[in-house]
Amino acid sequence: MEELNGAEPHIISWSGAQTVTAQELLKNHMRNIAVYIHWPFCLKLCPYCSFNKQRLPCSAKTRFDTETRLCNAIERDLTSELTLLSQRNPSTHINISSLHFGGGTPSLMPPDWIQTILHRLQSSSSSTCISIAPNLEVALESSPSSLTLENLRQFKKAGVTRVSIGIQSLRDAHLKFLGRDHSAESAIESVRHALQVFNGAKDVVSVDLMYGLPGQSVSEWEADVCKMLNILEGAAPRVAGGGAAAGGGGRHFSAYQLTYEPGTPLWRDAKRQGILGQVVKPSDAAAEMYEAVLKICDSTSSSNSNGMLQQYEVSNFAQKGCESRHNLAYWRGWDYIGVGPGAHGRWSNHTTNTRYRSAKVARVESYIEQCLVKGHGTQTLTEMTCQESAKELIVLGLRVKEGLDLDKLSKLNFGNNVRDVLDWDAVSRFADMGLLEVSGSGKSCLRPTSKGLAVIDVILSDILVSIKP
Repeated sequence: MEELNGAEPHIISWSGAQTVTAQELLKNHMRNIAVYIHWPFCLKLCPYCSFNKQRLPCSAKTRFDTETRLCNAIERDLTSELTLLSQRNPSTHINISSLHFGGGTPSLMPPDWIQTILHRLQSSSSSTCISIAPNLEVALESSPSSLTLENLRQFKKAGVTRVSIGIQSLRDAHLKFLGRDHSAESAIESVRHALQVFNGAKDVVSVDLMYGLPGQSVSEWEADVCKMLNILEGAAPRVAGGGAAAGGGGRHFSAYQLTYEPGTPLWRDAKRQGILGQVVKPSDAAAEMYEAVLKICDSTSSSNSNGMLQQYEVSNFAQKGCESRHNLAYWRGWDYIGVGPGAHGRWSNHTTNTRYRSAKVARVESYIEQCLVKGHGTQTLTEMTCQESAKELIVLGLRVKEGLDLDKLSKLNFGNNVRDVLDWDAVSRFADMGLLEVSGSGKSCLRPTSKGLAVIDVILSDILVSIKP
């Protein structure tokens, strides 16, 4: 791992969405990338969340000053990344296909700052080999407590095309356990406001719910999922081939199991109470809840010729054409730029045939200071071995229902065959059990079945060989 202490800003990443294949990118010397910007501030810190975050300053003046300095730092960091990206890839055309604001709670950002970031990207594209996709996805993660009808309109005016709302539950008792700062009623209101505002042909509204909560019954979960899908279904149908019908907007739904991440307040409380071993074990109830959401979404899709919500990843469901481009870029193994406190990136050097992981300085004040002094916020840059890269490509790719093309992944891995990290006896066993499908010439295609997606972590732990030192 390399600690970056020099004055020169370092490139973090770039990442490809799904618009072209790896073969087309290599043939045309063109690379799609995704950009991720981390906004770390929250009004309240949820006890289960392990992401880099901190409470927003209470004083209005302190908040304004801190936000202004952070915005300036991120702009400087992003500019240096794009400049170096262009300089170090003079023969490659870079196409930015998605811009994702995560956190934290990025819906607390000043909406007009999103326009500033878009202008910064446009400025880079006007003088370098970087371009912006005409159908650029601009996604914003949000919390119901930070959304109003007015600021949703402001975010859309600023350029946001996709809003993801962290509802987590439609029951106040569960929201209290999760430490959320909104009620079930206000959560539903925020979704309806988002549906009202983001109703254009390129717009998408996404909602998150969580299952496997203490005291949550399967019937409660089923009722909450059905209720939320009924709210989402209030829009115009999708047009043939995907995309939104005029005036309708698109729909996306995520169902995440509660996990006790090490180091979080939730994890520490469970450890202090002596129940950590119990709560981290897979439960029959959680498995039933996962099966329930699959059946509900499947029945919804079957009854709707346009396919209301179809599973495309372990925890994600979307109307056709409404899948998250940023997440697909990540799962498909492309590189991506990450800026902001604690942001991570992944990038490949096709001259030296090496791949890197990068991480930004996590503490907000330290990040701001480094960006001011050095022009970039990068803290570490770690070179990945070919085996590590191959394993990552397989682990991420098997989370997606479409599965893997091992030949294309090997090209992404600079010609190093990703098959070498697979235990093919274990692959065959899972195929015989109906959990994996193997097809193509030379067993080139590998994908999980619907049953396999439900236990993909178990499958991955068995089919990957140990990395040799």
